[in-house]
Amino acid sequence: MKHILLMDDETSIVQLLTRLLQRSDYKVTVALDGKEGMELYRNDPADLVIVDIFMPEMDGLEVTRQLKAEFPDVHLIAISGAPKNLLHEAKELGANQILRKPFNLDVFLQAIETELGLTD
Repeated sequence: MKHILLMDDETSIVQLLTRLLQRSDYKVTVALDGKEGMELYRNDPADLVIVDIFMPEMDGLEVTRQLKAEFPDVHLIAISGAPKNLLHEAKELGANQILRKPFNLDVFLQAIETELGLTD
């Protein structure tokens, strides 16, 4: 079972995405801020990290920067309702894919499958 670390501080988004991912047979660990997410990843690296740009303690851009510096091969998808320029900044910092909220859940699952190498 592939392990996904989901970092987002919006409870409704976390609940929705967690249910969707668990139904798709993924193990999901949740962090409600970037600092907690970094600690969780360092202690138990996930197969994929999904990180929101705007979070307390440490934002998604800093998480992306730090994860890529410490773990260059980490698979990371940045998500946000933020302006596109911030998502593009996340891409420049090393996010493999970026998705702007609200996104289509099928597109979201496809992005995950691509990152995990589960598609042809």
